[in-house]
Amino acid sequence: MDSLKVAESNDSSSKKKKMRWEKSETIGNMRKSISVEEVENGFVIRKSQYGSEESDGKYTDINETYISKTNPLEKEKPKEEKTQEESIIDGLENLNM
Repeated sequence: MDSLKVAESNDSSSKKKKMRWEKSETIGNMRKSISVEEVENGFVIRKSQYGSEESDGKYTDINETYISKTNPLEKEKPKEEKTQEESIIDGLENLNM
């Protein structure tokens, strides 16, 4: 199942609101996730992948952190203008994936 979470935080040193995006996916015994945090001059990106491959059963635990000028989850920002009915319909459609 795929999930995207977006959070807002206030930075006490500046008046700009900082955004944070998280997305995760589990396929079989393998879980992959990415989190993106907005900072002053770009984005901090954290990727992780852990679990065991079904083919060989080997356990994998990979973590990466890097800085980027672009947000890889930018195109996946949720629409802020959805009605409550549209949000419910989208949620139900995601359950039937």
